[in-house]
Amino acid sequence: MPSLAAWLLINIDLSLRTAGTSLFDAASKFSPGDLAIRGVFALNQGFIFTSMIFAALLVYAAERQWLRVAAWALVASLLSFLGVIHAWTLTPLGLQVKLGWAAAPDFALAYLGLAVLAVGLNLISRNAGEPEGGRRFFDKRSSRGERASRVESNPGREPGQASTGTGPRRGDGRRRRDRQAGEFRG
Repeated sequence: MPSLAAWLLINIDLSLRTAGTSLFDAASKFSPGDLAIRGVFALNQGFIFTSMIFAALLVYAAERQWLRVAAWALVASLLSFLGVIHAWTLTPLGLQVKLGWAAAPDFALAYLGLAVLAVGLNLISRNAGEPEGGRRFFDKRSSRGERASRVESNPGREPGQASTGTGPRRGDGRRRRDRQAGEFRG
């Protein structure tokens, strides 16, 4: 998203300069319904850092690792507060970086709110008895916590032992041979 905003801003600026005007003169003419030009400005500033932060937030949220989401949100909050990302000022020379103390406080506050939300989700998942990280989104196998709870709920059965009464499954002969040889490939 941020890299697309940077590409879009380059094209807008080039089109306006070709038309004989500047971004400074035309920015006030954009209505909120036409193009969210201020959002494009904000995503453009520090777009490489913002892309890396968004990717980390997405992966850790999908993996339900809420404390890592909170840590990355705090990093984003600090960077936006200092003006490394999302902080801009529009001058007759074009879009300029706005570095400094409290450069983009609205974004810093939004990321801080995301960090608080992630910590809250971590507390909720911990109270629900879910293992750290929960079930992995990209991994279709069960998590360690799920396997441990299955073994605890079936105390007479070994971890590699097949359940009884389910009937034959495809590939069951190979698994049976592997179990007899002392190996189990699940």
